[in-house]
Amino acid sequence: MKIRLLALISFLLLLSAYSCRREQQVDTKSPALQSQVGTLVSKGIAVQTTNADSLEIYTRQLEKIVRETHNPTAFVYASMFRAQNYWHAGNHKDAMITAVRGLEEAEKNHINKPISGFYGMIANLHKENANYKLAFDAQEKGYRFAKQYKDTAGMIRLISNRAMFIHSARLRYNTPPNQDSSIVVHLRGLKLAESKAEFSLLRIPFYNNIAQYYKDLKDYKKAIEYAGKAVALATEKNQQRSLTYSYVWLGQSWYALGDHAKGFNYLNQALNIAKKLKHAYREMEICSDLYQMHYQSGNFKEALDFNIRQVEIRDSLQVQLNEKQISELQIKYETARKDKQLLISDSERKRQNEILLSVFAGAIILLLLLVLLTYRYRLIRNNNRVINKSNADKTTALEHIAVIQAHDLRKPLASILGLIHVIKAMGEEVDPECINNLETAAHELDAAVHTVISTVEKAETHS
Repeated sequence: MKIRLLALISFLLLLSAYSCRREQQVDTKSPALQSQVGTLVSKGIAVQTTNADSLEIYTRQLEKIVRETHNPTAFVYASMFRAQNYWHAGNHKDAMITAVRGLEEAEKNHINKPISGFYGMIANLHKENANYKLAFDAQEKGYRFAKQYKDTAGMIRLISNRAMFIHSARLRYNTPPNQDSSIVVHLRGLKLAESKAEFSLLRIPFYNNIAQYYKDLKDYKKAIEYAGKAVALATEKNQQRSLTYSYVWLGQSWYALGDHAKGFNYLNQALNIAKKLKHAYREMEICSDLYQMHYQSGNFKEALDFNIRQVEIRDSLQVQLNEKQISELQIKYETARKDKQLLISDSERKRQNEILLSVFAGAIILLLLLVLLTYRYRLIRNNNRVINKSNADKTTALEHIAVIQAHDLRKPLASILGLIHVIKAMGEEVDPECINNLETAAHELDAAVHTVISTVEKAETHS
């Protein structure tokens, strides 16, 4: 009795624990939680390129939800925002690690909306570290994905990335300007961005990149024209990081046209914004631009200060080490993905083989069963034939017996009975005991004949 009671209590405890676990699983995907995650994601996207401090707050809140509930949407967007903060802070290694994890989780859970953004971020990180092959690979994958899912905004961003990579690669490898096809790609993307008002924010990178293109071709008036468009739109949309690029292109163009004061003024504005945003890598790039301009102007003390500052930032960010590690991370990620795909293919092949083997074995068993049933059917049919033939023979025999008893036995029996009557009529000349015995035998024979007839009739009735 005690053992039964203990078993019952244990079962109830296990059932209670399972129910609690089920409730917790349901809560992780509850409408209230999904709404909370959606609100944080929307707020994070709104400040993604404007306010690193606010983005950090929303990122931490999403990360807290991930720790408590393992919500996949929260994980994906927390990874995106965290990677962006790492990137803008110049921590390219952790940015790449986080972006790759977020991309993997998004692909696994079919959270499609941010996938093209992850590819764009990964591509930009490779470009920042001058690995143009991997940059173009990531950009192309992102573009194909965006096109497949009709993500026009994602397509526009990735077209902008491609054009920028083409131009940057030409500058790095000193290829002739007439081989720079970036302007064609820029104008194609800009046309798409200008097709709808909802894409107005996406025009800013095109204006900035086209301004850089014309600046490098020494067409400074065109550069100022497009950079001015970028400033107007970036100011309206509060895109502070974009303004740092606009001001640099404006400053360098005005400097080249001879207005050095205006040139330095624009670059100093860009530097102040980068510091305010705490975008260390961008600050390093602007310090490098200021160093070159001061050096060309003969301001050697200022040039030295900016050179020292850019070296300090570069060393603190371990840029050279990042370049190698980021390339390794991407290669490992791609290798892992291929291995995973091969593993999935191998598992699928094994599963198909197992299914085929099961079907084959089932067919063999079914065939054997069919053969056995056929054999049993024929055996039973033959037995029935033998039994039916035997029954028919018995019936014929019984009928023959009936004929015999009806004709052959009844006739002498009638004679015996008649003879008994004759003997009785003779009186005392015949022994009475003999008469009685003869009469008894005749009646017994008659009863036996009736028994045979009755048995035959019953057999015929049952058959």
